[in-house]
Amino acid sequence: MNRILVYDTGGNLETVWGRGGEGPGEYRSIMQLLMLRGDSLGAFDRVNARLTVLNADGTVARTQVLRINPYPHQVAQLADGSIVVAGGEHTAAATGYLMHVVRPGGSVSPSVPDETVDQFRPSAAQRRLAAEGMTVWAARPDRYEITEYAAEGTPLRMLKRVVDWFPDREVEGPVDFAKDPPAPYLTDVHVDDEGFIWTMVRLADADWAPVDEVGSLSGERRYDSIVEVMDPDRGVVLRSQRFPWNGQGFTNDGLIVSRRVDALGVVIVDVWGPAW
Repeated sequence: MNRILVYDTGGNLETVWGRGGEGPGEYRSIMQLLMLRGDSLGAFDRVNARLTVLNADGTVARTQVLRINPYPHQVAQLADGSIVVAGGEHTAAATGYLMHVVRPGGSVSPSVPDETVDQFRPSAAQRRLAAEGMTVWAARPDRYEITEYAAEGTPLRMLKRVVDWFPDREVEGPVDFAKDPPAPYLTDVHVDDEGFIWTMVRLADADWAPVDEVGSLSGERRYDSIVEVMDPDRGVVLRSQRFPWNGQGFTNDGLIVSRRVDALGVVIVDVWGPAW
């Protein structure tokens, strides 16, 4: 995606910001949008490896190049305005990942020490990030465990869920989705205003069955999603509910984003508040 589409509350397209390219206000692959302090919007371009901060009217306020090899995966904002970036470092034998902290003045410094992982397990080399105050919660997509870090990288605590629908897996390889159900995948992490941790896990549809061709299996039939809310101080799950849709993640204010395809094959993205 190299443009930002702006819709009104009725779902009508109002305007388009940006275009393809590498110059100011141009993008090659927008992977994440962040509502920053005030009414600014942050557009994280993974291919150009930079964060563009937009004013409320869509004009470019500033850009921050994130020179992280091979490219950043996800970003979150701390209370002092610093941007935490999950990136990776590749070697011939393994892939390590770092969280980098981009200070308000523009300096970039590594925060969390390298953790070396098998190069054949790409989901272990990614991070899901959510910031709260001056700490950040980080998770791997292939495990249901979330670690809280201080801004300088000190691990503070870990939340680990042991559930039969998300088993730990120590090997990863190609999956024939026409024969085998998709493995559980931690899609996103969010921290709400009360400090509760929200997680979204995508897993095989409850009625999943093998098909002759993956193309004949829609996302709604292939996936379910489980959304949970945890109190990190007490270590308890406050809410847990399974939804029959392909979850995409949370917005910055905690709304849920899901994806579906209508009878005509049109992809529809729904943004809504959960009804427990």
